[in-house]
Amino acid sequence: MKKFFLLFVPVLYVLSVSAQTSPCTRDTSFHVVVLGSSTAAGAGATHPDSAWVNRYRAHLQSLNPAYQVTNRAVGGFTTYRLMPTGYLPPANRPAPDTTHNITYAIGLNPDAIIINLPSNDVSSGYTVAEQLENFDTLTARAAAANIPIWVTTTQPKNYGNNPIPIQKQQDVRDSLIAIYSPFVIDFWTGLADSTNQLSGTYDSGDGTHLNDDGHALVFGRAAATDIPGFLYTPPAFTDYVADELREIFNPLCGDPNAQLELVLYNRGLTDQGDVPFQVIAQNLSLSQQSSYFDTLVGGLNGCTEDTLPVFFSTQQAGDYRISVVLQSGADPNSSNDTVSWTTSVLGTPTLTLVPDTGCGTAALQLTAQAAPGDSIRWWDAATGGSQVGGGPLLTTPLLNSSTTYWAEALRGEFINRGEIFTTSSTNINWNGTMFDLVADTNLVLDSFAIRIFDTGAQTVVFHTRPGSHLGFETDAAAWTPRGTASVQVNDPDVPVVVSLGGGWTLNAGDTLGVYLSLQNSGARLRYQSLGQPAVRSTPELTMITGSGASFNFGGNFYPRDWNGTVFYHFGTKPDADCQSGRMPVEALISSVSVDLGADTILPLNAAILLDPGSGYASYNWSTGATTPTVQLDGSVLGQGIYTVTVTVTDSAGCIGTDEVIVVFAPLVGQAAPSAESLKVWPNPAPDGVRVAYPQGTEQLAIYDLEGRRLLVEAVSDGAPGTVELDVSPLAAGMYLLEARGGWGTLRKRLAVTGE
Repeated sequence: MKKFFLLFVPVLYVLSVSAQTSPCTRDTSFHVVVLGSSTAAGAGATHPDSAWVNRYRAHLQSLNPAYQVTNRAVGGFTTYRLMPTGYLPPANRPAPDTTHNITYAIGLNPDAIIINLPSNDVSSGYTVAEQLENFDTLTARAAAANIPIWVTTTQPKNYGNNPIPIQKQQDVRDSLIAIYSPFVIDFWTGLADSTNQLSGTYDSGDGTHLNDDGHALVFGRAAATDIPGFLYTPPAFTDYVADELREIFNPLCGDPNAQLELVLYNRGLTDQGDVPFQVIAQNLSLSQQSSYFDTLVGGLNGCTEDTLPVFFSTQQAGDYRISVVLQSGADPNSSNDTVSWTTSVLGTPTLTLVPDTGCGTAALQLTAQAAPGDSIRWWDAATGGSQVGGGPLLTTPLLNSSTTYWAEALRGEFINRGEIFTTSSTNINWNGTMFDLVADTNLVLDSFAIRIFDTGAQTVVFHTRPGSHLGFETDAAAWTPRGTASVQVNDPDVPVVVSLGGGWTLNAGDTLGVYLSLQNSGARLRYQSLGQPAVRSTPELTMITGSGASFNFGGNFYPRDWNGTVFYHFGTKPDADCQSGRMPVEALISSVSVDLGADTILPLNAAILLDPGSGYASYNWSTGATTPTVQLDGSVLGQGIYTVTVTVTDSAGCIGTDEVIVVFAPLVGQAAPSAESLKVWPNPAPDGVRVAYPQGTEQLAIYDLEGRRLLVEAVSDGAPGTVELDVSPLAAGMYLLEARGGWGTLRKRLAVTGE
């Protein structure tokens, strides 16, 4: 039989075995049967999930949940126990176990078989030759059924440094590798110490069985063998698969350059042509859609994958669905060319700002309008500073100068949320479960997600007690009823969420025992048995599971791990989830100062231009004029006393007024003007100054304090008037303004701020 198998293997089975799982196995499912002894049965692992076969099952089902791994291993088994049904063993050798042997495995019609027999044959005193003969029989039966079979090597074991069994273990290992490669899985390398016995690093404590780390190591060897990749048969055409969209950059508040990573692979024949694809970004909340186009250049070989960046915009809030559609002309199968991904984006809040204006001294009302549901707060500075209000309106205190305030919009929750998930693995359905919650900070329990086995309308019953549930599992008097919740269960694999009403408050250091049961005594929750309690923690909360509890405190089964999630919130989040940033809103104070100049006496042949300043929204003169300036001409008006008033209104609606008296008379002489007849405003001056000068002024000049003349303005008409001087070129400081005329010189100090 050995020669038959050696000839058989190269013809049917010898293919390249990848070190990594082929992407082609994701949309395929196979059935693998494991035969063997205690290592395959999970001996030494602290939890069933840590055993290598269970890890292997989880690995395959992560590729495709339809994968099956049937484990028929039994502790203490040898090669003889796996021999075909009807096999007659030699004297002093055990007979086959017909429910765990090769015949039974073949009867399950698997796609592949793994045999894992680490050391029991050698420990039972069997020779190397008879072990190999048995392996030949087992592999030949599988070959006859056209089922590929993999064997693991022997596994190092502590034999008290006895060289004979140690050498046998190595001889069997080397023979299996020589005969059956590449259908051999290495369960030796890395597990053995310098004496070729089991390393203490991987010893569960008995010198024979692997601990969790050892099971993890041999699981990795089994996974790397890529049995699904060997079993896979590609189609006779190129077939691109849009496999997955992975989140790379997608802020909760949205972003114009959100990013996903597209995973695609070719499950068929090699193709070197470009693969164009379309990205469709849909905002389902707003019924909006955008499309983008890109290309994978050069195609892909069969059963290889690639990743490509996918960019899209999530600037607007809403629920998004992002879809990628492959558009290769070489791919006739369109059923797997599309992959989608969904997310919810809060969006960055925005503000519509309305300033306010007052005159003189006023309390103003500023407005900031945000989207419904957003919060608004007001600050007195662009950064730092103090919060001065909240909500869409801010009423300022009395202001006598313009002031900037800052509004900010906030979106999302002002609390922190957390959760603890147990497991979705289940092997028991029972009515009740108990577990303990230990708070590490002050928090509020909000809800539970629970997997319920029985479909239809169900009612969840809540009980709690201060302290652990342990010791009180059947003592109804020790528990406090906390209410019920009605749910509709449509699928036992889909959790239902039950709210805790206003929530249950826990303070830091509190322990709360929780009992969840179903009001229907025949209905059942989903959970699994454990070797020891499971402890799961976040920085805020620890959950210790737990116990199975029968209906109405009727029984206790410990330990058990319920299928569910605990949701809670804690603390405050002053900035919520998304912020607009602070935006300026002006509180404008307008103060109108009008000066028509000094009262004056002019000869009958003189004229004077009255100018209150430019830039006002309206002018109303007592003469009835509405022009920016008014000219009085003595030759027209004649001798007399004329009182002229002007009222101006600026763009903010603020009003200023001034009055001047002008006398036209036949004058014999001219008296020298007083210093008060030279007026300057504003003083200090930022960048411009107005000067009202008396009659007879011929020249205005500005000097620095060292006597250097910096500016000169000629005045030629001899009448009193007003002029604007540009002082923006002057540095901040003190200067002298000088007016010269036939009557002499007048001077005033002028301060320039340089603003």
